[in-house]
Amino acid sequence: SLAGGGARTLKNGVVETIHELEHGKVTWFYKDSAGTFWIGHEYGLFRRLDGQIRQVTDPAFDRLNNRHFTCYYAARDGTLWLGTSGGIVRHQAGRFDAVTSEDGLAADYVDRIQEDAHGNLWLAGRDGFFYVNARELHEVASGRRERLISHRVEPVEGVPGFKSHPKGCLAKDGMMWMAAKRGVIR
Repeated sequence: SLAGGGARTLKNGVVETIHELEHGKVTWFYKDSAGTFWIGHEYGLFRRLDGQIRQVTDPAFDRLNNRHFTCYYAARDGTLWLGTSGGIVRHQAGRFDAVTSEDGLAADYVDRIQEDAHGNLWLAGRDGFFYVNARELHEVASGRRERLISHRVEPVEGVPGFKSHPKGCLAKDGMMWMAAKRGVIR
């Protein structure tokens, strides 16, 4: 459950509080192909291993100015991209790497991630939409490239509310649809 603060489970007809998550808000759950259960939370990243929920700590997280894990995207190549209020985190082959605006990310607050058919990751948050080349993002995350090039989608005249926390959807035909307070853009 994502209701209220923390998280709860329903086991044998009984609702139980997950005490490790009772303070703050859970923002998402994800179970990967290896069976690891990941939990994005207002106060960090958690995972369930061997029946226990533990907070994930990693030196890569020190690069984030805030550790609210806002969203996730499981890419086709098996990479788990994690949006935070302080940048994005790549989890690949058991390793975490953080990328922030210091590396060229257009904004640190990312609460939406989507991949298109052209090798781009579309990111959105309180500062609007932008996209980055996924290969370049991997190179920056692994230290093989110094700077990332972000491509910001500028607000559209006559479509109010586009800049702050926009929503988007990638259609099967490859078209990106973006919604704002009073309009849809494609």
